[in-house]
Amino acid sequence: MPRGSGPFWTFFSTLPIGAVLFEPNKEGFVEVNDAACALLGYDWETLSRMKVSDVDVGRSPDAIRIDRRSVTPHSTTRTVSTQLRRADGRLLHIDAIMQGIMINGRLFGCSVWTDVTERELAVAALRARERDLARVQRIGRVGGYEIDLRNGFGGRRSPESWRLNGLPEDTQNEPLEAWLKRLHPEDRDRMAEHFYRVVASDATHYEAEYRIVLPDGEIRWLSSVAEIERDADGHGIRMVGVHVDVTALRKAELAIANHVTRLAEIDRRKNEFLSMLGHELRNPLAPIMAVIERLQTAGDTAIDAAGRKAAYDVIHRQATHLRGLVDELLDIARITTGKIELTRESVDLRDVVDASIEQVRSLIDSQRHRLQISLPDQPVSVFGDGTRLIQALANLLDNAARYTAPEGDIAIFLSVDPNDRLAVVEIRDTGSGISADILPMISDLFVRGHQDQPSVRGEIGLGLTLVQRLIALHGGTIEVRTGYDGSGTRIFIRLPMRQPMIPATVREVRAPDDRVPASSAVESPRLAAAVAVTAPVSTPDFPRVVLVDDNADAADSMAELLRVTGHEVTVRHDGEGLLEVVRSERPQVVILDIGLPVRDGYALAREVRGSGDVEQPVLVALTGYGLEDDRRRSSEAGFDHHMVKPVDFQALRRIIAAAVQTGSGSA
Repeated sequence: MPRGSGPFWTFFSTLPIGAVLFEPNKEGFVEVNDAACALLGYDWETLSRMKVSDVDVGRSPDAIRIDRRSVTPHSTTRTVSTQLRRADGRLLHIDAIMQGIMINGRLFGCSVWTDVTERELAVAALRARERDLARVQRIGRVGGYEIDLRNGFGGRRSPESWRLNGLPEDTQNEPLEAWLKRLHPEDRDRMAEHFYRVVASDATHYEAEYRIVLPDGEIRWLSSVAEIERDADGHGIRMVGVHVDVTALRKAELAIANHVTRLAEIDRRKNEFLSMLGHELRNPLAPIMAVIERLQTAGDTAIDAAGRKAAYDVIHRQATHLRGLVDELLDIARITTGKIELTRESVDLRDVVDASIEQVRSLIDSQRHRLQISLPDQPVSVFGDGTRLIQALANLLDNAARYTAPEGDIAIFLSVDPNDRLAVVEIRDTGSGISADILPMISDLFVRGHQDQPSVRGEIGLGLTLVQRLIALHGGTIEVRTGYDGSGTRIFIRLPMRQPMIPATVREVRAPDDRVPASSAVESPRLAAAVAVTAPVSTPDFPRVVLVDDNADAADSMAELLRVTGHEVTVRHDGEGLLEVVRSERPQVVILDIGLPVRDGYALAREVRGSGDVEQPVLVALTGYGLEDDRRRSSEAGFDHHMVKPVDFQALRRIIAAAVQTGSGSA
């Protein structure tokens, strides 16, 4: 249809925006105006001969046909958004407004094109920025939200906000009550009160931190910061803010706090260990110094061969004990630095058990412990260092004997777990057990298993660490259990074995009832009965002395020194019945070792001071601990003097001499 004439065609051709006429059932153009030609960069003759699909690249040919056929005489205006390609290849975003019109009794479609390219590019840029913002929020775990403070506190959230809350993005407008229900129960009341209080005030800033419980049960920490918009009367209109996932931060803070606490605890234990180490190193020095003092005081001619031999025996035993402490320290250092070497060979664990028992036999016998041994009838072979395995088991048996009361029970069982092909050594005792708070870290360096009990000779917080690491070097594990009531200990050592075994034979060994522990046995720190040695009655110038020390060498050596200088001395190796001794013998001076078994020197001193029916003696604390806090504790317990091992004998004589002048100790 050629261009027409008349008012309509004049109006159509001069429209400032592109317009085309088309027949609904055809694909070409009936007429195009000048603005359409200019928009697409074609002349009138070229564009009028083209099909709509030649320029419309935003719709498929089928979609174009459907849109055109939808034009009817009575159809309403429709807007179709599409893209048109210009002659130079550039794409334009077009909103095409389509409507049917009747011209000379014929139906035509009229499409008016509005160039919205700038708008679409702006929208695309905005959407890109929104995607970038959403990405930043996702990376930073930051979610935005808006709460309408006037209409039921309903709110909108960004996609990341929904994700942080564990909810799908298509979740409908969530009321405040639903949010409160998702809070951690411990935070719910606090947050409800905080939110309503801030909204009711004139505040324009809101800040809170809380825990949210996700649908799968996960707990997240969120930090929320917002601004509150208010009307002229100060009423809240809306709250706009963000919440940040700070779960990782809170976990890190908790981990740091736990680490700091653990470091502080390790430091405290290290200090305790150093104090304990000083105490344990002084213990063997005390009898050595006492023997030397005695030899110097008496002179060579006053001591016969038997006396000199006894003195040398004391020095030898205590030096051996001192060497053992140093060796244990060196073992820990070598294991910690990875410098220990194992001599591996096929070892029968039955021989290891027997050898370890032999090493602690004197201590077990001195305590009259009932020892039960269960060993298989055939070898249980492991590939390891027999000497080190004996060292490990002997250490555990030594601990069992030290912390089990006289006539208690100790058992050692050797068996096999056939499923895992493991040899299992179990050591049981009926001792004082291990406190629940210490049990999880029992094998840590500097940790002693019986923290609340007085020091036991040789127990400096290294034994279980040494055992655990020696067993680990053999590919094994160690497990420590204690009774529900805190008493008794069971230790399981599991080692990879090399061959099967058959059922075990059980035997029980008990120390004879009439066995009397040798007073010189340094390996026997707990003596079941007191060993008393009485010299001739002392004169008034030489006060009567009661000496209590579980180190037999140290006690006997000091007692001999005191007797040589004229004192009557009663020696006891534990504190049981001390009050009765003080009541019956009425000593002017009582020398008490602090680190006694069963009841320590502090408890005994408080008992003596608290008794109103005894003549109060001078109380002298004898200990390896010399820190200011140790002196304070002994003073608070009622001691008059605090002496650190090895004791200065001349200073002790001055204290005893002063007791003659004052006549008594503390009231």
